[in-house]
Amino acid sequence: MAEVYAIGDIHGHYQHMLRLLRRAHLIGADNNWTGADSTLVFVGDYVDRGPDGFAVVDFVMRLEQQATAAGGQIVALLGNHDALIVAADRFGSLPVRGQRLTFIQDWRSVGGVEADREQLTAEHYTWLAQRPALALVGERLFIHADALFYAEYGTSIEMVNRHIAALLAGNDSRAWTRL
Repeated sequence: MAEVYAIGDIHGHYQHMLRLLRRAHLIGADNNWTGADSTLVFVGDYVDRGPDGFAVVDFVMRLEQQATAAGGQIVALLGNHDALIVAADRFGSLPVRGQRLTFIQDWRSVGGVEADREQLTAEHYTWLAQRPALALVGERLFIHADALFYAEYGTSIEMVNRHIAALLAGNDSRAWTRL
């Protein structure tokens, strides 16, 4: 099996991510895929807190295509900040169930960066909302958080991913709050 790499919680720190990927020889000086048949797993939280959230998202979206064309693989999982920015955009000023905050206020309270929300396009929204929550690469399970709540969504990787994808495609703000 080819090499497997993982990186998580980039939080908009685009330049730092690039340095790490260059050091691992997964991208070249031109920021294009050089990882051959390697697998690179992003475990979520592309946006918020840092200066360039959507530079990170755009890069990962582009790198997915390059890696696949070279025989490699990018696995990009959903992080809580990724779900939060999508929820803030989708539900805006609706109150988060059980809180006094709206979805936007909740997102801001955990480090949401307004510049990220302003750059959120329909393509970004769709890409983020379609990220799987869990992935099995070889014999390794990758998840964003070491939390038991995933079990509430199913008893298999496929079931959890299907359930969360359906939730993210829907308009049930209570279900989004629970997630």
